[in-house]
Amino acid sequence: MNLLDLILISKEALTIDQCDMLIEEFKQREFDSEKESSLNSQTGLLEEASYKTISLRPNTECFKILHSATGKMITSWMRHLEEHDMYNTKLLKQSLKYSHDYRILKYSSGSKIHPHTDWDLFTIGSCSFILNNEFKGGDFYFFNGKNKISLNKGDAIIWPADCFWVHEVKEVIEGERYCANSFLTCLPDDYVDEVFEKINRDMSDREEGSPYLHELN
Repeated sequence: MNLLDLILISKEALTIDQCDMLIEEFKQREFDSEKESSLNSQTGLLEEASYKTISLRPNTECFKILHSATGKMITSWMRHLEEHDMYNTKLLKQSLKYSHDYRILKYSSGSKIHPHTDWDLFTIGSCSFILNNEFKGGDFYFFNGKNKISLNKGDAIIWPADCFWVHEVKEVIEGERYCANSFLTCLPDDYVDEVFEKINRDMSDREEGSPYLHELN
């Protein structure tokens, strides 16, 4: 079994005009952009990525473009996995009900993101779209740099989001790299915090020696 078979790459998942519209949205709102931090899979330390990101506002044209394209990617991914006749795609599709966030990212020259995973308790998949070609470097890699993925403007990639799927974007050495992505979840954001709070309460209420809880060293 090749783990890379669990990835789906779709060519021209967005049109050129759609890509340009999303890039223009970022440029108009770059003043509102933020940087993000995640755990470096190699060091285990929290590390800030050097790209900038904005979140799309619900019900805008750009939001609808990514929402529709992501839905089509999920459907195509299920068909791709069903061809292997090895997976419970019905359960998987039921778990891909919500997007955590639709975002546009800009990697300027010198920007990158370290090896990391998108794993979270309720995150099931990740989906990314490449919005331009006018850059050098910025290659997408899986498994600590062992597997390079080549994508062009309008192409999309979707893959499982768990702790095995270490990926990174190498440093952009020339130009600016634009992409868009979202994390696919089984619960809407409004409920996630409530669930985490309940889990923490339940954990603190359990007595030592509980038959249901055995901490492993």
